[in-house]
Amino acid sequence: MMGVSNWPLEGKSEIILSKSTGWRTQRVFSSEFKAKVALTALREDKTFAELRQQFELHPNQITDCIFERS
Repeated sequence: MMGVSNWPLEGKSEIILSKSTGWRTQRVFSSEFKAKVALTALREDKTFAELRQQFELHPNQITDCIFERS
């Protein structure tokens, strides 16, 4: 059964919801959150490791955000 619920992460309102597909929960990110990640990465003042920790994303997801905004 596919359900939708709020994703409670310490004040991270950019993450709208999560979808449960049976095997695992998939986080769904808003366009604003993706833009914020991309702009932060493009500033090049933080490493991918620091960005990963700040946004709780895999480095590949950060790269995807950058290419989506291009």
